[in-house]
Amino acid sequence: MRYRISGILLGALITVLAPYAGTQTAFGRWVPPTLQIAGAGVAIIGSLLALNQHQENWLRYRLLKESLEREKMLYLTGSQEVYASGGTDALHEFVRRAEAIMGKERTTGSNQVVAQSKPGEQSPARQSTDPPTNKAEYTSP
Repeated sequence: MRYRISGILLGALITVLAPYAGTQTAFGRWVPPTLQIAGAGVAIIGSLLALNQHQENWLRYRLLKESLEREKMLYLTGSQEVYASGGTDALHEFVRRAEAIMGKERTTGSNQVVAQSKPGEQSPARQSTDPPTNKAEYTSP
């Protein structure tokens, strides 16, 4: 967020100072170097944001967190058939399902890193992080 705000402020500064770049005023000497530094700052900030993919990483993190939180609530309330019995079977199923969610996220993250290292390829489509609801559908990550 700070990077985005800084980029916006530097872009606005360029717009405000640009008309004074060629004037013979008291501050006319420092306007061109200020414009150059602000322009370079906007380019650097934009590049860092694109390179680090903060927004995409945040969205992936939130999706993983919400999926795990949902599974936790289903386990604690016994809302799904697999959790209704309680006991160690329910706990083991909860752990299996949580591991399945995290395994899919690890796979997705790994695939994105590989796709980014190969120029010209698209990253794979995001799969749902909902775990299988049936034991027969479960495959170990």
